[in-house]
Amino acid sequence: MTDKDLLDIIEKGLLLLTDGNEIKYWSFQQNKWLIKKVAIDKRSGREYYQFKITVEGVVKRRTIGANRLIWMIYNKKISTQVIDHINGINSDNRPENLEEMSYTESHQQGAKKKEENILNSLCRWFEFVGEHHREPLTSNEVLYVETGF
Repeated sequence: MTDKDLLDIIEKGLLLLTDGNEIKYWSFQQNKWLIKKVAIDKRSGREYYQFKITVEGVVKRRTIGANRLIWMIYNKKISTQVIDHINGINSDNRPENLEEMSYTESHQQGAKKKEENILNSLCRWFEFVGEHHREPLTSNEVLYVETGF
């Protein structure tokens, strides 16, 4: 199943995004609307959806990232670029938090966020050390602090 196949299903109104940010699809077998459950990759923690449809007797399967599918439904078009999370939280798949960008832009943004996380961790560590700093109490402690022996 290609992105074009999914877009056709979206345009026919058979795949929708609910107000609660859930994927709803029409089941011809059960003749009713169903909620598509999101799956989570055990290694990466990323959310995705799996689909299986039959077209002219041929079963087609597709796995697609939750962010990409939600973006496709909301914008009703196919993206050849990366669909990234504006706030950097991969589980926040609200349409207003998703944006289309090049792979290079996404990579640069990810590197910048990683750098910010490292700096924030270092700042928290130095604050912790500063809060727990005390003056040496004995001459042996002073000697150890000054020489390391």
